[in-house]
Amino acid sequence: MEVLDALRAFSQDHDHIRLVLTGSIGIHHVLSALRKSGYGNDPLNRMHHIQPGPLAADDARMLASRLLIGAGFDSEKINIIECSTVIAALVGNVAFYIHKLISRLPKKQPLTSEIIEQQLKAEISSLERNDWNLSHYADRLVKYYGDDVSIVRLILDHVAIKNADANFDSMRRAVTGSMNFHDDEKLRSLIRLLCQDFYLKREQDGSYRFHLELIRRWWCVYRELSN
Repeated sequence: MEVLDALRAFSQDHDHIRLVLTGSIGIHHVLSALRKSGYGNDPLNRMHHIQPGPLAADDARMLASRLLIGAGFDSEKINIIECSTVIAALVGNVAFYIHKLISRLPKKQPLTSEIIEQQLKAEISSLERNDWNLSHYADRLVKYYGDDVSIVRLILDHVAIKNADANFDSMRRAVTGSMNFHDDEKLRSLIRLLCQDFYLKREQDGSYRFHLELIRRWWCVYRELSN
């Protein structure tokens, strides 16, 4: 509380100084925990909130194409443009996953979209030896959601299976059908937090889907759901 208030006061008293507060997912959870302890301030209301997100599609394809060439794939033997487009799309244009996938692609056979898809499927299916840090999406739920983690898992399970067909009503039915829970406002709050945490995103028609298709596919494997 003291640190956040001090930073806000410092930036407010000295307009010629600019502060950049950076970090990974979770600042809203920090503020929520502080407010439960009686903290009533809004220390970030003078800051611009920026969520970098994945690369732009063109930049992701360019990164993938240059990594393919740098990794030794012969542009005369494979279609670099086609392969880089497939790679970027499969991992949601996330640079970290582009690097990971390309580093695992076989070089002793012609590279095709089918082979790329097969390799990605093998990577997200290898739960015991995966170094993509995908398990972080499951491990951090207990820390962030505490006693509500069972509800959150049910929400994610439902959206993973239904994909674009999931909405608030269907999530409510899925949760109430599995446990004694009938708090619509609490459910709305958890869904909003899952969107802020980049698990889910809300479409204009009110439906929900996973923020990244890659994570949805992995979640289905991890939770042994019908994909």
